Order: sequence, then structure tokens, then C-alpha cells
Amino acid sequence: MSWLEFETIPFAEALLRGAEVHPDRDCIVVSNDRVTCGALEARARVVRRSFIALGIQRGDRVGILMANSLDYTDILFGASLIGAIPVLYNARFKAQVFLGDGHRDDFMDRDTFYSHADAVDPIAVDGRHAGTRVTDTALMFYTSGTTAMPKGCPLDHIVLQHAGVVGGADRLRLN
Repeated sequence: MSWLEFETIPFAEALLRGAEVHPDRDCIVVSNDRVTCGALEARARVVRRSFIALGIQRGDRVGILMANSLDYTDILFGASLIGAIPVLYNARFKAQVFLGDGHRDDFMDRDTFYSHADAVDPIAVDGRHAGTRVTDTALMFYTSGTTAMPKGCPLDHIVLQHAGVVGGADRLRLN
């Protein structure tokens, strides 16, 4: 199947559709951690409510400086579900990335972050994602400047999805 045959949809819509059609199918596997499509959707919806409680709105940039983990994908999709723009920083060489148990000065721990979701009615926020257009900025990569000057690279939903389809389907033969 070619990228020309795919319906272009907003980034988070892919998760919502996957959770609806295949709720019990593995969606992401990182080392020994795994999450199904349905569980990832549920986790992203909680993150979305926490962001809303913290005042994050459509079009706001949400910086993510984390190592690859399931928390990372929860935050990525949670931001996308309200139309916020995740800004992905390269955490490869950073030791102080933290969304975990316990406390560190100037960081919010996982329990505190997720507890903010309790202040937001889940039903009241379901429409936040509905206004997302495929031409909206889906996310922004931030390069640290290891090979050139640092810069932000905004990608709309079209480019993001087509890059995945071309790379995954056309080149790697994934489906």
C-alpha cells in the first residue's frame, strides 16, 4: 500500500481509531514495558485532563524533555488530544529527566501531575480534539545543535503521518 492510499488524519486521531478498533492489541513495547491501544488512549485522556487543569490550551507548546518511555507517549498523545503542540527535545544526553516517583526540586512528580486530572470533568473536554485540522502543527522537534545551529522544526499532521507511512509501510514493509 502506498502513502497515496492513506487517509490523512490528525496525529491523535490515529490513537483514538486504533483504540476503538483494536483496544487489546499492543500499541507500544519499550523494553519490558508494554501498553495496549485502549490503555494508551485511557492514559492519554488522563494526561489531557491534567494539562487542561494546568491551563494548557489548543495551540500552546508543551515541551517534552524525557527519555523514551511509556510516560513519554502518554504526554505526547495527551497534549495532542487538546490540540496543544508537543515540542520534542532530545533527552539523549540528559540525566535530569524526571516524571517519576519521589520528589526533585523544580520538577513535578508523576502523582502530583496526574492528580490534577481529578479537577477536570472527562466528558467536558471530549470536544477539544475535534477541531484539529491536518494542516495544524502536530508537533515540533527541537534539535540541540550537535551538528548545526539549534532550531525548532514544526511538522503538521500531514507531514508527520506521511513520514511514518513512507518510512514504515513503503520502506520497512510494515502494515
